[in-house]
This record gives sequence, structure tokens and C-alpha cells, in this order.
Amino acid sequence: MIARGAGRAEAGPIRNERPSAYRRRCTMLDALNRAERYREMAEGCRRLATIGLSIETRNHYLRMAEHYSLLADFEEQGTQVVGD
Repeated sequence: MIARGAGRAEAGPIRNERPSAYRRRCTMLDALNRAERYREMAEGCRRLATIGLSIETRNHYLRMAEHYSLLADFEEQGTQVVGD
């Protein structure tokens, strides 16, 4: 029977050596990237709504577009709060 971890050095905790301003900047960039992606998804849903065959399908994609737009707004608002 082989013991797990036998002969291997135990790794210590990983430390984040980056300053907090760097982490905050990355977080803001990530949020802005997510906001941009949500806006792209909303636009895609709007395009799908225009070609939907049924009213239910069109309404479904329009609701999804609204939700993605709201997510984008929330992401952008969050970056404004952190950035101030």
C-alpha cells in the first residue's frame, strides 16, 4: 500500500504578494470586462428576439436581454463604488 503524500514536501500557504491597489484595479477591470460581456449578450438576445418565430420566444429573449443589461449596470455601478 502506498501512502499518499509520502516523500513529498508539504506546500505552505500561498501568499498574495501584490499590493491591494493592484488587486482592486484587477477587480475593477474584471467587472468592466464582465459588464461589456453582459452588454454583448443582451445585444445577442435582442437580435434573437427579432427573428423569433413565436411571441413567447421573442418575449423570452427580450427578458433575457433586460436581465443581461441589468447585470451590466450592476457591474459598472460596483466599479464606481470601489473606484471612488
